[in-house]
Amino acid sequence: MRRLNIYIWAMLSFLVALAVAVVIMPAAGPYRPVTIAAALALSAAVAAFFVVRAFRAARREPALKPTWVLFSLGALAWLGAEVFCFYRVVSYGVAVPYPTYADLFWGVGSAFLISALVIKVVKRPREVSPQAVAGALATAALALIVTVNFVLIPALRNPALTPRESLADCLVVGADFTLGALALVVIAIYGGRGMGRPWAQLAVGIIFYAVGDAIHWHLIEAGQYGPAGSLVTALFWAAGYLLIGLGAYYRRLVLKGIIKLTPVDAEAGPRKE
Repeated sequence: MRRLNIYIWAMLSFLVALAVAVVIMPAAGPYRPVTIAAALALSAAVAAFFVVRAFRAARREPALKPTWVLFSLGALAWLGAEVFCFYRVVSYGVAVPYPTYADLFWGVGSAFLISALVIKVVKRPREVSPQAVAGALATAALALIVTVNFVLIPALRNPALTPRESLADCLVVGADFTLGALALVVIAIYGGRGMGRPWAQLAVGIIFYAVGDAIHWHLIEAGQYGPAGSLVTALFWAAGYLLIGLGAYYRRLVLKGIIKLTPVDAEAGPRKE
């Protein structure tokens, strides 16, 4: 567990350092957007690195391989989006236009991640608490109401948006909600102990990322997306990436036998991957 503790402390230190760096930088000038873009690209690289390594550890497990293939493709696509954003910000000193190639990468990555989460839900353990699943679905329904009311409807009513931008908004909101809802169900099914812990960590990371997206679009539509909004969304996105990496790292350590679960921990996880 020492390796995981090092990862967690490094993750927390990185997020604190990012917040402090953004706060002390002048609002005007290129330093703040470049710092945020670099931090997100680095966080996405960490997530992709550990997800791919988890796939390599699971590639000889037929039941695990499809899930980790999809997770790896999704993480690499999201990394491509962040690298493209970093390149645009550094090269042109302006925010990335919307929609653009970065959104294409995000969309493709979201499709892969949604497919991976669907597999995890379908291949659920035989013993699942109905109350936990019902609670997750109720939370997802509440999230849908909030997202539609504060993100989707304001976007569709915005006369300044082109039809292309409105369509992109609908697709982004739909992908984020689907990711968040599936992640909640995965947490309810697999829990946070034993073999279920890495899936819970991955799911929490996806939820953080989706919440960051929701805050981002709400602030934009409300005309309140300033430096504070950039920092809040950047922290949610970076934390999401790093939590995904944490879950993948944990799963790899278990697959490699570096972390040995006790009988109680092993029984706490799903019986079927």
